[in-house]
Amino acid sequence: MSDEPRRHPVYMALLGLCALATSPYPFAAGSGRELAGLPLWLWWSVGCTIALSALIAWGIHRYWGSDGDA
Repeated sequence: MSDEPRRHPVYMALLGLCALATSPYPFAAGSGRELAGLPLWLWWSVGCTIALSALIAWGIHRYWGSDGDA
């Protein structure tokens, strides 16, 4: 029997925080700082998106693993 991710509040809270972090709110003032020729907010957004994707993939593997009934 597979488990539901919504029954794990810590996992759901981490998903919510990662989803909020993908939007570059800390850089709304437009500091203009760059890293490797690209704006810092872009690196922030890409990094948080990758973290969110990894967390979702882990959750699917951990909580929605197949039962072998397929």
